[in-house]
Amino acid sequence: MHPIIATSLRFHQSGDPADAQFVDHAAHAREAFEKLAANPGPVVIDEAAGFLFTVAFLPHGLWTTVAAFLLFRILDILKPPPARQLEKLHGGWGIVLDDVAAGIMGNLLLRAGLALL
Repeated sequence: MHPIIATSLRFHQSGDPADAQFVDHAAHAREAFEKLAANPGPVVIDEAAGFLFTVAFLPHGLWTTVAAFLLFRILDILKPPPARQLEKLHGGWGIVLDDVAAGIMGNLLLRAGLALL
């Protein structure tokens, strides 16, 4: 079974972001190695995993989700430290961990913003 299909099946069954992250790393490492690309454009499971880290354990709601998505995308594009340094790791690690770092930073910033409201 292709790693990307396995990722979506495992995550769909368990709902655990760790499942998606584990198989996601394998899928990206294989894809990057095969295509010799730093970050394969058509593969976006790393962004999905980063977004899951952004919304983890936050209150559910439309505005929280929209704010989390926008904040994650801004951080993913700007790549503030340590995301930029993590992006330079070899293979699938750099492809995945920069998005995870952006997701964690987004989560912390959103928590701070919600605490101020």
